[in-house]
Amino acid sequence: MQTCPTHCSKREQAEFQTAILKLIMDHLLAADILLGEQAAVQLYSSSSFSHIVAHVFFFTNLVVDKLWRGEY
Repeated sequence: MQTCPTHCSKREQAEFQTAILKLIMDHLLAADILLGEQAAVQLYSSSSFSHIVAHVFFFTNLVVDKLWRGEY
């Protein structure tokens, strides 16, 4: 969430981070990750749907926090 190219302006940093977040969100939506067994992404036997849900909600929390602080 804090990554950016070296030697970039604040505007370029915000644009870069926004593009990365949009790509991640598009991927999560395309994979229907929250549908569980019906999702486009196949879970392996060692994976747990609850772990994936926790990570998606953590990511969402980070995005909302950055939006609240006006970083995007």
